[in-house]
Amino acid sequence: MNGESGESVERTFTKDQLLRARCWSAREKNLLDALLEVGSTFSIQQVKQLAQTFTNRRVE
Repeated sequence: MNGESGESVERTFTKDQLLRARCWSAREKNLLDALLEVGSTFSIQQVKQLAQTFTNRRVE
């Protein structure tokens, strides 16, 4: 292991990088375009959590 700290560093991506990724469907890309802020970076886990929270919200 490099660094010997025992912690793994999770890669982060910009909104543009995430929207160009082939791992998302057109529907998911549309959702991410609305949810993610320009200029911020996000891990894949953060993006999945944001999308799940949004799709599971209660509409009143």
